[in-house]
Amino acid sequence: AAAALAGRVATPAAHAPAGRVDPKLTNVASLERDPAIFALYGDALAGSVRAVLGDHDPPRKCQVAVRFPDATGRAPLPVDGVRWHVDGWKNGDHSIFDLLVGVCLSDTPRDDEGNLAVHPGRHAKAMELAKSRERLGGIRELHHKKHDMGPPTQLKLRVGDVVLAHQKLPHLGVANHGSLPRIMVYFRLTTRAVRYDQRKAQPSPFLDDLWLAFPPVRAAGLW
Repeated sequence: AAAALAGRVATPAAHAPAGRVDPKLTNVASLERDPAIFALYGDALAGSVRAVLGDHDPPRKCQVAVRFPDATGRAPLPVDGVRWHVDGWKNGDHSIFDLLVGVCLSDTPRDDEGNLAVHPGRHAKAMELAKSRERLGGIRELHHKKHDMGPPTQLKLRVGDVVLAHQKLPHLGVANHGSLPRIMVYFRLTTRAVRYDQRKAQPSPFLDDLWLAFPPVRAAGLW
């Protein structure tokens, strides 16, 4: 899958509208339901997800995120604590899914090669921020006016590595100063343990209980 995908996203120009080249290709829309990519979510990965999420809906599509090498020749800049995002907040949704699953399809053994970067342990702070803004309709504002989470950790991943991340974990992709495109495939998953009416309730139980969607984690006493 890694080799086949690399050939299909080899150059940013192939995906740029009207000749505009973007070094950050957030998603290759034509691959969202590609069978070869979906094959990554096999029994082994589904079992790992089930161990933390319990019974869950299978993914309906994926995100193929590409970071092309920086063509400017500039040196990497320090990554500050306000570049993160939480999925869904840009559109005003604080709990749009439960678990982010990332599958690495290109090596990032060093910093500043398009790495996925995270703020470990700061999902609790993200929930606190969302709770403070829920009734004010300010979730979108949290996306644009960032709390400083401190410097992130850039993950050093190899092809085939998998990242399981809480939906509220602040994260980002850093600029790619390596020589090859960085490719990640993301699946976003939802547990069946939380009823539909709970998901839509106001105030939201997801902003009172960080582990509401993770029954196996709680049952095992891991949190």
